[in-house]
Amino acid sequence: MAKKIIETVDLWKEYTLGDQVIPVLRGINLVVEEGEFVAIMGPSGAGKSTLMHILGCLDVPTRGKYVLDGEDVSLMNDTHLSQVRNRKLGFVFQAFHLVPWATALENVMLPFLYSDRPPRDARQRAVDALTRMGMGDRLRHKPSELSGGQQQRVAIARAIVNNPSLLLADEPTGNLDSASSREVMEIFQEMNREGRTIVLITHDQEVAAYASRRIILRDGRILEE
Repeated sequence: MAKKIIETVDLWKEYTLGDQVIPVLRGINLVVEEGEFVAIMGPSGAGKSTLMHILGCLDVPTRGKYVLDGEDVSLMNDTHLSQVRNRKLGFVFQAFHLVPWATALENVMLPFLYSDRPPRDARQRAVDALTRMGMGDRLRHKPSELSGGQQQRVAIARAIVNNPSLLLADEPTGNLDSASSREVMEIFQEMNREGRTIVLITHDQEVAAYASRRIILRDGRILEE
């Protein structure tokens, strides 16, 4: 039986605005197994980013259950959540979120600064991750010296340097031209073929086509899988 990396049960997220309760997620039941590549699609306002933030332990549901790699997230304190984000999760965002004054190598080494026990081989692991992304000759370049596609490769290297159980990507091609988008998605596809579990948020049908399973979210509900 395949191992479940993500399992949500009747997951709701509501916001209170004055005396109004606004539901953003409405009873999400989702299972993602180890080694899957899942694209979550839907129009603006469907709840995609809210769901991504909950799956990434950056936000908590109003009610319902979220089990990440066998652990009930609702039972974790802030320290445990920080450890889980650092060890089990890798994040790739549309805006890259690279430190502008740091080199590519320094950006990829950042996750080790927040680790309670940084590995002795941290620098080599960062070099290896960048080399794998085709950025081995750009180690000392700063983000302003790199193209958008190259910056996203650095961001992906940073996301995988700790070898996380789950890679979460929120519109990772949103700021890229079509050629760079294809290159980035081929990297994701290759990582998935090697066994990495990936959940991708996108509104782009061509990007979603790289995934092995597509989920449609509308008005906070899953319409189809």
